[in-house]
Amino acid sequence: MTKKRNRKRLYVLMSLLSFGHLLQAAEHGGDQLGTFCLSEKCGFINSHANVVITPEFSDVGYFFYGFAAAEKNGRWGFIDHQGKWVIKPTFKDNTFFSANGLASAKKNGKWGAINTHGEWVIKPQFGDVDGFASNGLASALQGRKWGFINDKGDWVIPATFQDISNFSDENGLAVAQENDKWGIINSRGKWVVKPKFDDADILSFAKGLLAVEVDGKWGYVDGQGQWVIRPQFDDADTFSSNGLAIVEKDGKFGFIDTKGKVVIPTQFDDAGPFENNGLAMVENDGNYRFIDREGKVIAVIKAVCDDVEALAKPDGTFIYPKDPKALCQ
Repeated sequence: MTKKRNRKRLYVLMSLLSFGHLLQAAEHGGDQLGTFCLSEKCGFINSHANVVITPEFSDVGYFFYGFAAAEKNGRWGFIDHQGKWVIKPTFKDNTFFSANGLASAKKNGKWGAINTHGEWVIKPQFGDVDGFASNGLASALQGRKWGFINDKGDWVIPATFQDISNFSDENGLAVAQENDKWGIINSRGKWVVKPKFDDADILSFAKGLLAVEVDGKWGYVDGQGQWVIRPQFDDADTFSSNGLAIVEKDGKFGFIDTKGKVVIPTQFDDAGPFENNGLAMVENDGNYRFIDREGKVIAVIKAVCDDVEALAKPDGTFIYPKDPKALCQ
């Protein structure tokens, strides 16, 4: 299984968001909110870093088609834009709703799919199920092999691959692994680009580009496997909806555009993707900041006292909570 499926990176403060196709949520039914966490509780902010949903959850996913996954007391459910539970937290894993109104869900160690009422549409029977693409197919695991199912849970492309991404809503292609190499397949499961890459970003295509690795360096190819951005990075991520992607060089992270031009230099110890609100979280020396597309600092996470953190403007004015010192003991 590719390292990208298990990759740990700063996607939200002290918390790992489940990502899958969620990095492309803004282009596919996403809402203009971004995640943030304070003192190990998570909520949502807008593009001005104003709090829209107060941080009361142990972890959260992105908003996708009006719903966001949220965790409380070790269980996941779904909330609406007001932070109210739409589907009570009863599931063990983070997931998200697709355009067809289904979300993968897990019960008794098996995966299926539920509707927006929390009712099972595909009974739990698979080793894993990812979200459904616009072509109506979702990647699913049977034994140790991956294939694609439809919204009835029937196999459309048999489980014969070592690993796969979901199909891209942009070009209808997916990446797949065979004999430890990665290539590109079409919606019939046929190879468009035969396996030749050492690794590939499991998030698949965004802005028409796919991050792949060859000989220890990462670059980007198009749907025909042709290099658009030559392999030159120590690591590279999928492009966000604003056209920027995280790259790593010499242990530092920055952002490039779809031409490979460095927009925000590789200067951070860690970085998360630009979310639906147009902000990305970056970190240096344990200091966390939200930046915009130009690299301007919009807000910071500020340690106030033991176990109390606050969201603040760059000048130190507290955004949330307004009086965090009152919470200190």
